[in-house]
Amino acid sequence: MIASTETLRLGGLPCCTKTVWLNYAFESDAAKVASKFSAGVFKVLNQVVKCEGPTRSAGHNNWQAWTVRLTDVPGPAQEWQIRRGIPSRLAPENVELAPPSYIVDPPTANAQLESLLLQAGPLESWEGATLATIKRHKATARFTNDADARQAVVLFHNKPLPFNRNGKLTVQLVSTARLKISTRVYDAAQEEIATHEGAWRSQHLRYNAYPPARGLRVLKLEGEISTDVASAKATLERIGRALRQQERRPRAGSQGERQGNGPWAFRRLRGECRSK
Repeated sequence: MIASTETLRLGGLPCCTKTVWLNYAFESDAAKVASKFSAGVFKVLNQVVKCEGPTRSAGHNNWQAWTVRLTDVPGPAQEWQIRRGIPSRLAPENVELAPPSYIVDPPTANAQLESLLLQAGPLESWEGATLATIKRHKATARFTNDADARQAVVLFHNKPLPFNRNGKLTVQLVSTARLKISTRVYDAAQEEIATHEGAWRSQHLRYNAYPPARGLRVLKLEGEISTDVASAKATLERIGRALRQQERRPRAGSQGERQGNGPWAFRRLRGECRSK
């Protein structure tokens, strides 16, 4: 059984960020810290941030004259979490934190995104973004009608986020095909399927065979170009159809072989499938 769907992936959902200024009395200390942040050695909440400076402020008697500016700092970060990523010998004299770029709780953000997508049509499923402390988040949505999914790309791709007008939403259409076959047929087809996996990878298709459950295997193909997914799906259908037809043929010999159930039958199944 083959099931084909088109799913939307929503990306470009940035975590709220903030700007942080680290103030130093000595240029040498500020330069060392700036180089470490720029190289990704020093991090905030285990995230690499952008770094500018050091720059010097006006005044000869300014004991915080040298400033290192950090941007793209995760919004939830507090002063102690920023200081924790800097060795004590290079600790800043002072830390200034700007307000977060936006403030929204994950349930509210996800509700706004879902409401936005519903303008294109009803959803079959929705998996919201976590909106934790990482820099980018992804959400996925599956529309009841594939035409609505394609329309959502036209309507919302590269448009401002409803909860952050400075951020833009990326909407990507992903085609998916799922094939459910018996474990017995999959075992016979596995070698033939493997000969196609290299070509699928070159087309940026993702193929996965899920572990068996109740005598069945689910094979999944996923990619951004629907025609490539359709072609790979047709290949799986052809392999499965050939094997099922062979399995139904009566066999000479023992009863098991007549029913296509013996080891000899499966060796023949694999051989005949590869020859087609």
